[in-house]
Amino acid sequence: MDALVYRLSPDSVFEGFDDGGLILNLKDLTLTELNLTAKDILQLTDGVRSVGLIARQIAEEYEVSQEEALQDVKELYLTLFGQGSVEIMHLKEMKEG
Repeated sequence: MDALVYRLSPDSVFEGFDDGGLILNLKDLTLTELNLTAKDILQLTDGVRSVGLIARQIAEEYEVSQEEALQDVKELYLTLFGQGSVEIMHLKEMKEG
């Protein structure tokens, strides 16, 4: 899962603020509130960076272990994927598109 690449779903809108962020799912009009860490992860979620790369950047920024950051990033993506707010792009698909 470290090599997976995610991007915001076309059916979702993300807005970051100083102390967190919000994701609006346009399909079911649900609003998800994000804490500061989750907001920073979403700002790095660009359809290009892998889960592992994002976790390394979060680990450096928050001065936590790589393992802790990776667990946090994976948990966030699993939650947001389940809500339909992010979608998975495999590296191979990314190169083709």
